[in-house]
Amino acid sequence: MDYRSVWETLRARWLSLLLWSLGLVIALTIGFALYVLPGFAILAVTPYLLLAVVDGRSRPLRVNFQTIGARWGRWLVTIGALGILCLIIWILALVDSFFVGGAGGSLIGWIVLGFVASWFICAWALIYQSVKQGNRKSHVAQTGTR
Repeated sequence: MDYRSVWETLRARWLSLLLWSLGLVIALTIGFALYVLPGFAILAVTPYLLLAVVDGRSRPLRVNFQTIGARWGRWLVTIGALGILCLIIWILALVDSFFVGGAGGSLIGWIVLGFVASWFICAWALIYQSVKQGNRKSHVAQTGTR
């Protein structure tokens, strides 16, 4: 993949990504405004939404739930790991701000949060990709064409 193909894909899908991202932000804002649990529930049931939009799939919300249904065990384990890790990071952030404080403590917190967030984004993307590859293989097996 080169720079030009990435740029062409971005130009073709940026408006769709922007609108779905805005819709997700509005839904999360409403969910978190009601209480913490509805906001986290919305986050838990939409991990593949923006991946499906970037992938150019039609009906990304449907693709999101199909992906969860196809790999519900992995989704559940990843959600559980995310919850436990977020709790640990929250406690470590409290300890960090107490002992380090200031800009140094913030820098440490943001670096750790960035590493953990990038790991989870990769985990969600790999699960999404495995479902996509599985669907492609089953289509080839059923029809004999790619």
